[in-house]
Amino acid sequence: MLVELLSKKAGKPVSSGEFVEVDVDIMLSHENTDLVMEKFRETGKKLHSPEKIFIVLDHRAPAETESTAGLHARIRKFVKQHGIRNFHDVGSGICHEVLAESGMIFRGMFVLGTDSHTPTAGYASAIGYGVGATDMAYAWATGKIYLEVPEVHCVKLTGSPPGNVYPMDVSLQILSMLGLENEHAGLELVGDYIAGASDAAKKTLCNMLVETGAATVCAGDGKNCVDAFEVHLDEIERLVALPGNPSNVKPVVEVEGVEINQVFVGTCTSGRLEDMAILAKVLENKKVHENVRMLVAPATRKVLQDALNKGYIQTLVKAGCVILPPGCGPCLGAQMGLLADGEVCLSAGNRNYPGRMGSTNAKIYLASPYTCARSAVAGKVV
Repeated sequence: MLVELLSKKAGKPVSSGEFVEVDVDIMLSHENTDLVMEKFRETGKKLHSPEKIFIVLDHRAPAETESTAGLHARIRKFVKQHGIRNFHDVGSGICHEVLAESGMIFRGMFVLGTDSHTPTAGYASAIGYGVGATDMAYAWATGKIYLEVPEVHCVKLTGSPPGNVYPMDVSLQILSMLGLENEHAGLELVGDYIAGASDAAKKTLCNMLVETGAATVCAGDGKNCVDAFEVHLDEIERLVALPGNPSNVKPVVEVEGVEINQVFVGTCTSGRLEDMAILAKVLENKKVHENVRMLVAPATRKVLQDALNKGYIQTLVKAGCVILPPGCGPCLGAQMGLLADGEVCLSAGNRNYPGRMGSTNAKIYLASPYTCARSAVAGKVV
């Protein structure tokens, strides 16, 4: 399916390994819009399709330094000067989920983003590609982008995971099997599990599997898949990725008892309403352990409002959680919940490399929101 969709965007049949120019439907960026603006000015051109530009301030929001405040101000000025309608200021949420909520993504679209997790758009059977500022500036100026057609690998997911095994566990299982060195690959997720999966589940999978190194990931129909890599889900367990490598995965039972200082649930991997519901169910009439800080960041303002309306946020606050504003929060290590030397965090995010959330001497384990909530109460991984 991926090659078929890219062929339509290129206006001709294409094949893996070929370099082609394709039409871009959506141009997504966040705070690095400031650098894109700089590169764009160097082209001396006008914006080709300002209606396709989608900007969200999410990585350092609200501004944590005077420098970031200045960056935000420059972006706001540029947006007004150029009549960019799809601008979402501080508090709107994480760019990928804000874009999904906008209703702008449809099957077969090409979404270009200055963020490595742009393949999240694959949940809608769209093509998402992450690029740097120079490539995005070219897209702003021309409406197109050059890329190498990826080698497509189908991942066939069959069966039904046991109770309390969630899409994050499925993602970690796949990561443990594929590893991190799948550069220039395109992953197409197929099988009965994908056919019946919710949008939220497919977002988690497409987002998390960026960590395989794939150029893009999408939910497909499997019609043209040959020699699919099969993953049987009936017997997988709840899983945890060990610090430093999201593909170094162990069953929770093998990691039980590791004491934790912080739990973080949010990000473009696990900050949706469904995740808030899981947390609230686990934490109902319970308390976060006295030695644990539990931070929860709803992915968007809409998620926050819906979670409030359903009583989820009230349950989390009563349990002792700290509710962060919609956005990336501490995921990228810039603000709100950084880790000190020797601290241990259990996160439902997508990355756990040394220094990702603060000190390079801190440890970050990755797990599902369900496992995170249980562990927050116990004060250790359970």
